[in-house]
Amino acid sequence: MRKTIQEPPETSEKEKKITIYFEEAMQEKINSDGNFSKFIEQVERGLKEITRKLDFKLICTFKLRVDFEIPTWEKIILSIQLIPAKSDFEEKINLWDELDDVIRGKIKKLLNSHLNESDKISTNNLNEKFYIEINPL
Repeated sequence: MRKTIQEPPETSEKEKKITIYFEEAMQEKINSDGNFSKFIEQVERGLKEITRKLDFKLICTFKLRVDFEIPTWEKIILSIQLIPAKSDFEEKINLWDELDDVIRGKIKKLLNSHLNESDKISTNNLNEKFYIEINPL
């Protein structure tokens, strides 16, 4: 896995609120597919927006997975670990709801931008394949 987001130099390790990793297959897809790259960029923007108001850290990993029941269905998974770990289930569900709302809002803005029809269809398909998981829930 390759870390692709760097905090500004003046931000100490202790102050970082988010670290983002991409599995190799994700990185390859980002590098080879401009529309996929724009989609992931919106997800990253949503993550950064949320972390500004958190008092804990997020370690995020982007993964591509194939559905077991439908092998042709590829899932885009954003796996999130909270540091320090939170034990309150309700707090994690509320965070998941907020993450989903903000990120999907960013994706909706992308869909409403000046994309051509083909890119809109592709972005909408990516949105349908996108899942957020918080570990452990």
